[in-house]
Amino acid sequence: MSSSGKRRLKYLQWSTFLSATFGYGMYYVCRLSLNVVKKPIVDEGIFSETELGIIGSVLFFTYADFWQIEVI
Repeated sequence: MSSSGKRRLKYLQWSTFLSATFGYGMYYVCRLSLNVVKKPIVDEGIFSETELGIIGSVLFFTYADFWQIEVI
């Protein structure tokens, strides 16, 4: 493998690692934050419990789909 090929491979490896780490971190923070603020959001009428359930489901399935892609 040439020097530029090795450099590109290293770049892609780091890019993939950092993207996965950042993506998982954002998912985790959003998931935890959502649980903390659910009651005030419903009390203020911003979202209904059904809408929050849909948002939670979307986060879950996005997370599950991400890990399915990573395993394959």
